Amino acid sequence: MRTPGPGLVLVTALAACGGRPPHATGPSGAAVPVSWQAVAAKDSHVTITLVVAGTPYTLGELDATADDMPPSPATCSVQKNTTPSEATFACGGTPAYNAYRARIESGQLVVTLETGVENGDGPMENAKSLEVKRLPIAGGSLAVAPYSPPTATGAPVTGGS
Repeated sequence: MRTPGPGLVLVTALAACGGRPPHATGPSGAAVPVSWQAVAAKDSHVTITLVVAGTPYTLGELDATADDMPPSPATCSVQKNTTPSEATFACGGTPAYNAYRARIESGQLVVTLETGVENGDGPMENAKSLEVKRLPIAGGSLAVAPYSPPTATGAPVTGGS
């Protein structure tokens, strides 16, 4: 008889002890509360945090450079999405765009960094999507808090709740 390897023993032990990671939210099917936070970082960047059901997750930095205002968290905004299971937070603007997108996918909240350059008359050039975070989630939609730009220089910016 063959002895099980250490990987099988670990998987079996985790399953027996309830080793499934906890969901980021409450009851299955409920709307998951999310909000975005931005704070000024080095140069023209801002550091972005996504708060999911009260738990903050620092995602990284976005370039806040915009054509019509100096780089700061004030160039950031929650974008209108086409589905209730998706939320996008963008900073800066034309011609280069960058944003974090959170979407519910098969019981997980998948967060991606979206980048590209708009040429004015068509699709984004050099469009890229890079997964930065994946969280188990028990909900069918996102309840996205409104985002308010900062009122004081260097003050953290939060998205509601």
